Amino acid sequence: MNLFKFPMRLRYYLTKPWRFFRELRYSFKYAWQRATRGYSFYDSMDMNDFLLHVIPGMLRDIANSDSFPGIEPFETYEKWQDYCNSLADVFESLQEENWGKGRNEWQDKFEEAFEVRHPHPNITTTSNMTREEADKVCKMYFEREKELVEERNELLKNAYSELSRYHDMFWI
Repeated sequence: MNLFKFPMRLRYYLTKPWRFFRELRYSFKYAWQRATRGYSFYDSMDMNDFLLHVIPGMLRDIANSDSFPGIEPFETYEKWQDYCNSLADVFESLQEENWGKGRNEWQDKFEEAFEVRHPHPNITTTSNMTREEADKVCKMYFEREKELVEERNELLKNAYSELSRYHDMFWI
């Protein structure tokens, strides 16, 4: 997890340098909050993303520690280590930057359809797609996105449920 977060791309700050310094001020403020209390106001605005970046590291630290519960179903250190590492893998896979890559097969067509539906005044489009085809592609893209969001939410719910299932054992 980065200590400093800049929400915009470099090109944005190159064209508007005063905004970079404003964001830099906020980044120092949030970094100070993270250093003193473990989270910042910025993190609390997107708590799910923050937790999905913090929990895997905590689970891996617990897995690599010298202690383990020693009770059913984790009688051996290896079982406990496997459980913590597999749960950390699940949380890492659900992070926003890891989740969306290549999951929506309509992504490329959607970008082309977006150019057809919202043409830029100074750029001519090279697409042969009609407006009706573009509307259909956009509809299919958003239906797939809705399915992916529902799937991710279900997996998140299951991951948090699994984490809470053995909650008392994480107090080692």
